[in-house]
Amino acid sequence: MSNIVPYLIQNILRATLTKFLLVTLLAFSMSACQVEELLNNNSSNTNTQEEQGELTISLTDAPGDFVSYTVDVQSIMLTKADGTKVQTLPLATRIDFSQYVELTEFLTAATVPNGVYKKASMVIDYLNADIQVEDENGNAVPATVLLDIDGNPITSQTLNVQLDNHNALPIMPGVPAHLTLDFDLKASHRVEFDDAGQPTVTMAPVLIATVDPETPKIHRARGALKSVDLDNSEFQIFIRPFLHKINKDNREEDRRFGSLDIQTNADTLFEINGESYRGKEGLAMLDTLDYLTAIVAKGELKFRPRSFIANEVRAGSSVAGETLDAVSGTVLARSENTLTVNGATLMRQDGSAVFNDNITVLLADSTIVKRQLDRMGTYDIDDISVGQKVAILGRLSNDDTTELDASNGRVSLLLTALRGSAVIDAEHPAALALNLRSINHRNIQKFDFTGTGIDLRNDAAPDHYELDTGSLDISNYQDNDWLKAIGFVTPYGEAPADFIAQTIVSAKNTRAVMAVNWRPGSARPFSENSAKKLVLNLNGTGKFHHIAQAQQRIDLTSIAIDTSIVPSNADNASYIIQKADTLQIHRQFAAFTTEIQRRLNTGSVLVRLHANGDYNKKTSTLTAKRVKVRFK
Repeated sequence: MSNIVPYLIQNILRATLTKFLLVTLLAFSMSACQVEELLNNNSSNTNTQEEQGELTISLTDAPGDFVSYTVDVQSIMLTKADGTKVQTLPLATRIDFSQYVELTEFLTAATVPNGVYKKASMVIDYLNADIQVEDENGNAVPATVLLDIDGNPITSQTLNVQLDNHNALPIMPGVPAHLTLDFDLKASHRVEFDDAGQPTVTMAPVLIATVDPETPKIHRARGALKSVDLDNSEFQIFIRPFLHKINKDNREEDRRFGSLDIQTNADTLFEINGESYRGKEGLAMLDTLDYLTAIVAKGELKFRPRSFIANEVRAGSSVAGETLDAVSGTVLARSENTLTVNGATLMRQDGSAVFNDNITVLLADSTIVKRQLDRMGTYDIDDISVGQKVAILGRLSNDDTTELDASNGRVSLLLTALRGSAVIDAEHPAALALNLRSINHRNIQKFDFTGTGIDLRNDAAPDHYELDTGSLDISNYQDNDWLKAIGFVTPYGEAPADFIAQTIVSAKNTRAVMAVNWRPGSARPFSENSAKKLVLNLNGTGKFHHIAQAQQRIDLTSIAIDTSIVPSNADNASYIIQKADTLQIHRQFAAFTTEIQRRLNTGSVLVRLHANGDYNKKTSTLTAKRVKVRFK
């Protein structure tokens, strides 16, 4: 089996009305002497095979309120400690970051020179961007005004992340490495609507590198079949990420993103040309397919040793856009056999993709229905209810991009994400409901739950959305706790309960991101500066003065108590000071705060602060794993 090696991971691009950009770096552990040896020998840059290593890059995002954030990623560049630059993205790639909140996609596998890499850069072109945000009523509104933090129009943006020695990315033969880039849209952006309802988006991007994945996601690999190894229960694909069409007439182009080994096991589910299989039977059927047949695999990235293990594999006509047109989105309403799918991406057979806020889908008893993680189960169109996330294959009606006929097509029921505050009945503490804020990041006001219940009185109510929690432990949740639930919507006409939860996560356990800027700059950005904490002075702040966490955006100027930053005990904590292109990286918080005060005392002003870590809302304290401040 060939190496899967370093990855730029996307978990990794999330969209929301007020998102922040965040980069996560994942690197496999090496001994200190190995890293030191690479640093000492980093000046050599030969091209022999023994001095090359493989790097796999993937992209992901954090949650937010952008309905569409489609841009062109022009390049991804890695820079070695000696200044050598290595381009790792073979072709410009169009990506809708808003689709990658719960998912990470493998982007490319590249062979790069050995050495220690200290910087990663991603260039985004906004000239042909399709950015749409939700207004207060949940409607998608195109955002045509995109500004940087100084109010200048943005046509392109270079996102940089500096990797210190502790987080450096070492590449050497036979040693896999993993790099994750996480573009957190909610923390990186501020959206404001004028009196006419037109949005202005202001961006303050920053890439943050961390050694360990804080929120592992499902990984997706898309590409063309290269080979099948029945003896080792694995297969290999040529990566063709996102919207890149497989070109069977140009095999060299199909190979430009590199290849990826994908392992299977007895539980791996296959859907091949519309038929379902499991384990070895599915792999054997995959082995009968033609070279370069379209493949999409979803699964888990394992570490030590690293491997990508597929939970689900789709191939041939079961892949969106291969022989049928495809729609992915969330069911907003249902009337008999007609669905309204919201926030929908439509992919045509020719490989083009179109975003429509609403698409009508026509069903029939002949429509084949499958469910993620249970493709061997028996389902039909009655299992499709309001709020369910779906991927649908069918045909456009009269080439109309607003209606898809799936009467002879297929529907996949996908894992659905709810967010809202807990509703606990003191008399029935074993029951859990949510006061919903969103379903799959779509405003709850948009949904019409008519017909979801066994009768009119039992239709789902968004302010008391009942969860079937099964054996999940909910004893620690309290009324009004902010929660995220992942699972499947109850079949149409069968509520209550309204939702079958497979996972529930408290917002307290999710990463928080802080973004603050001062305009034109502050000589006193902290009311307290000590070896143990920084207390923010928010006088003179610009558009950014908030914390983003679990799709919540907290305005720090609206909190009655002062917000503090304290250091984390994590081994990978880092504290960075930047002025122009010069960076100073500290491992100790006390040295970091001392240097900040020295610079302020000598006339420098602070213009920006980004931090991430664990946030205590009651005390407004961020226990930071990483802080980056910028002076001018």
